[in-house]
Amino acid sequence: MGVDDNTTNLFALKLMIKKLEVVYQEAHNGKEAVVAFEEKPADLVLMDINMPVMNGYDASKCIKEWCATKGLHTKIVALSAQNEPVD
Repeated sequence: MGVDDNTTNLFALKLMIKKLEVVYQEAHNGKEAVVAFEEKPADLVLMDINMPVMNGYDASKCIKEWCATKGLHTKIVALSAQNEPVD
């Protein structure tokens, strides 16, 4: 699953993932990612950090908590183009 509010970033990610011939889904913010993940869990989530509605940190926490209740072990990789320290 690719999660990013920037459609250009999602397009680039989709092109890279397509070469792996895996099932790919995407979301445009953290809340959308949590809902999509709960409907169709993924083995790997590539998560942007700074997004509207729900940021990547909060979305990752929700996904990890949901996984714990289901006995799943999804990996979440943070993606960000931020060039300043995060508070």
